[in-house]
Amino acid sequence: MVLGLKKKSGHNNQGHYVFIHHGGGHKRLYRIINFKGFPLLRGDVLRIEYDPNRKCFIKLIRYVNGVLSYIIATQNVIVNQKIEFFGNSSYIRDIVNLYGIRAKNRLFKIGNRAPLRYLPVGSVIHNLEDRPGSGGLYLRSAGVGGQLVKKFKDINLAIIKLGSREFKIFSLDCFASIGIVSNFRYKLIKLYKAGQIRWLNRRPIVRGVAKNAVDHPHGGGRGKTSGGRSHVTPFGLNTKGTRTRNPKKSIKLIIQHRVKKKKKK
Repeated sequence: MVLGLKKKSGHNNQGHYVFIHHGGGHKRLYRIINFKGFPLLRGDVLRIEYDPNRKCFIKLIRYVNGVLSYIIATQNVIVNQKIEFFGNSSYIRDIVNLYGIRAKNRLFKIGNRAPLRYLPVGSVIHNLEDRPGSGGLYLRSAGVGGQLVKKFKDINLAIIKLGSREFKIFSLDCFASIGIVSNFRYKLIKLYKAGQIRWLNRRPIVRGVAKNAVDHPHGGGRGKTSGGRSHVTPFGLNTKGTRTRNPKKSIKLIIQHRVKKKKKK
């Protein structure tokens, strides 16, 4: 469940930079996170922990079969709370017949995990799968939550509003957890000294125009210059205004892109 991580120096075996502005950092252990969950199982929250490798907190779950695993912690989930993973309609139907009106409170409790098919429209979700069985890939950062906007049961699709304000299509068989991700105050954290940035594995950033010509395409020249060319990386690749999203992948499933807010004059 826990592995050791080797410190990153930012250089390869030849001494060349491969991670710009990365290197050093505090010693860390990597906690193996279960982004899929176990269908048709329930468990108890043993404890909520800090994870140095991600922005949100994680929680340790002990399932009814005795297995222990880490999953992303949901906001407002407490220790000793029951967490359930629903996988098929027959299991949900049995719970409804057994608990009646109280079944809704048990099924859609914060922290539970179920396919989009069984969640009501308007639900706030996180740790969403890209495709059935892939494990959670979307909505995993601290304080992030998406919304189930609409379901089309005849074509087995759902529309989800992501944290980036984009609307994207997902299969109704994709699993998602109910609620928002924990540690929503992460964006309020302030770093008060340079050493805190070094603990986070980030080295000082130097402008390209302040370097020599052999170190950066913007470097060199006499006196202060502005680079004399478009903004590029140390390797000569365009860095501003170039679209990096691969059009052959999931971009075709986005039905509405993020709309930028107009600045007030």
